[in-house]
Parts: sequence; structure tokens; C-alpha cells
Amino acid sequence: KNDELNNLKSVLNEKDQEILDKNNANNELQSSINEKDNTLATFNDQMEELKNLLNEKESEISNKDDELNNLKFVISEKDQEIENKSNAYDSLQAAVNEKDSNLGSFTEQIEELRHLLSESESNLNTKNDELNNLKSVLNEKDQEILDKNNANNELQSSINEKDNT
Repeated sequence: KNDELNNLKSVLNEKDQEILDKNNANNELQSSINEKDNTLATFNDQMEELKNLLNEKESEISNKDDELNNLKFVISEKDQEIENKSNAYDSLQAAVNEKDSNLGSFTEQIEELRHLLSESESNLNTKNDELNNLKSVLNEKDQEILDKNNANNELQSSINEKDNT
């Protein structure tokens, strides 16, 4: 019976290691998703609740009188948990893939907007150049008018002087 108990404990330890491995993989994936989208924060809360429940179950199991039957039950329970962790991992991987796809789409949109902005800036620069050229032409015309007014005033002064003599 001790051999069977030791064998079950060994299987339980293997299952615990599998759960630890699955938890480590899930934590790495969770970290990646947190960088992409904080909306999955509730998943972390659920994972903590599952860890707490698992700890409670492990404490209850250690306190049971019939340790052999309880260990068999725990092994079955842990197999289900491993399957759940695998399913959770697959779901998280799908979410990561979807986020990566969205990032690619956003990157394309950003590049398109940058291109449009560049075109707009180029058009604005062209319009500013045209405006500056027109202002320069207007200044030249204003100067010509001023020069003509001065010449006219000089001639009028000369005529007035001749009329007064």
C-alpha cells in the first residue's frame, strides 16, 4: 500500500510539475498580452483565484484521513486543470495572434496617414511659395505706384513753379 501511495505521490508530483510548467507558459503569454492590450487584466484575477482554489484544495487533501483515495481524486482533478490550462493557453495564443494582426493593420493605417500628411505638407509648402511670390509681385507693384506718384508729384511741383513765375 505504501508503494501505491508513493506511486500516486510521484504521479501527483509529475502533475504538479505539469501544472507549474503550464502556469509558467501562461504567465509568459499573459505578459505579452498585457503589453498589447490591458483589457485582459481580468484574466489575471481569474488566474489568481484558480491558484488560490488550487492551494485550498491541496491543503484540504493533505488534511484528509484517507490519503490514498484523496490522492487519486487530486490526480483526476489535476488532469482536468492541465486540460483547462492548455485550453486557456490556446485561447491566449489566439488573442495574441489577433492583436498582432490588428497591430499590422494599424501600422498600415499609420503609414497611409503619414503619406497623406506628407502630401498635405508638400501642398502647403507649394501654396506658401505661391503666396510669397504673389506678395513679392504685389510689393513690386506697390513700389512702382509709389515711384509713379513721386514722379507725378515732382512734375506737378515743377508745373506749379512754372505757373507761379
